[in-house]
Amino acid sequence: MKCCADKHRGLEHKIVELIRNSQENTSISDKLHRWTRAIMQTANPGDLPDVLVKELKHQFQIPQPRFACGVLPTVFGVLSFARPVSVDAQSFAASLTQPYAA
Repeated sequence: MKCCADKHRGLEHKIVELIRNSQENTSISDKLHRWTRAIMQTANPGDLPDVLVKELKHQFQIPQPRFACGVLPTVFGVLSFARPVSVDAQSFAASLTQPYAA
């Protein structure tokens, strides 16, 4: 009988873990939905980088989010999100084959 009780206990632990994972996935999905909604409601394209960073910080509790993309300084240089990037950072970004989060 002990074997059956151990098996049941193990299955109960697996079920509890599946429920916990499901709840975490729902929470992440809700955060992603709110983040996407905020992005889609951004009327001014120049505000988009600030919204991306602000909402990442707010929705996912990321203390110091950073958003980097290649922009033309002559077009976007006057906007708040456009800042110079070092040659080393440009080389590193160019060498990446997939998204990177530090």
